[in-house]
Parts: sequence; structure tokens; C-alpha cells
Amino acid sequence: MFSIVALFFTSCATKRGITTGAVGTMFSLTNSVMEDAPVQVVKSTFGLSMLPRRTDLTIQFGTNACLFITFDRATLKPDSIMLDTGGSNGNAGQIVFDKNADGIPDERKIKGEEGRQIFYMCDWHDRRQDGTNCIIDYDGKPLRLFFDGAAWRPSTNQEMTPNHAPKPEAESARNVNLHVSTTP
Repeated sequence: MFSIVALFFTSCATKRGITTGAVGTMFSLTNSVMEDAPVQVVKSTFGLSMLPRRTDLTIQFGTNACLFITFDRATLKPDSIMLDTGGSNGNAGQIVFDKNADGIPDERKIKGEEGRQIFYMCDWHDRRQDGTNCIIDYDGKPLRLFFDGAAWRPSTNQEMTPNHAPKPEAESARNVNLHVSTTP
């Protein structure tokens, strides 16, 4: 894994005009401890550090940005990706989630703001949660969505969690008398 990562970043550095005679002068390997386990951190001379482990890879770059990739234990293919950027030039930082590592963002959180946004139909939309459904405003109307593991899809499921489930009219009228107050 280290050799693949080193070769990738060597080629990137060469394309950017960073010249060096050997990979060893661009990268250093540091032993550290994370979550009570020994780890090796690959650091570069151009501000990049990588922490590869069996099921994930953390890449830190710039002054306050991080890319976190998890891998499937059996296939070692990317499972999910999270990009955490700090703010710059007056813009707030954000955390962007790619839940299935397909390269298309699925959700984001703008730092300093309440709630999250989802990426639907090539645009970011503020999301609300109502039971098991995610709701966005799309074309001026509320739209119920669910994430099927690949993308956000319109929800045809009107069934919601018990706290939000719609009651049939007759049952609602019958249950009105069942709610008895215990306070005088």
C-alpha cells in the first residue's frame, strides 16, 4: 500500500514541478500510536500526511483539511469517503459525505450551521427529517426521499415511524377519548 501511495504522490509532485532524485527525500515514515495501536504515518515534504490502516485511510492536507476513506474488509474497495475542509476567505468549512464511495457527494454539513444538506438532482438542498423520511423542498414542493445505498430516491413509502404515522380518520376520532389526563 505504501509503495502505491508513494508512487502516486511522486507522479503528482513531478507534474507540479517538484523535483527530487528519490521518493525517500519527499516522504518520511513516522511511527505513532492511535487508539492504543501502533501506526505508521507517511509524511511528505509538501504538506501532506497519510495514515493508512487495514480498513481506512486518512489523508491530511493543507492547514486544516482531511480526507477519510473507509474500505470494505473483504474486497478492500472504497466503502465511503468523507472530506472535511476548513473555512477560507470568509467561507465556512464543510464536511462532505460520499456514503457509497462512488465519487458523487451525498450529504454535507456546513460548519457553523444547523442541519445538513443532501445532493439531489445536481444541487444541494436543505434536509428535514420526518420519521424515516428525509424531506427537501424541490421545485417549490416538499419531496420525501430515502437513500437506497446508491443515490437519493423519491420515497413511495408513506409508512413512517409510529410517532409520525398518519392515522385513519375513524381511528383518530375513536382514540380521542382514550387520552386521559392524570393531572387535576
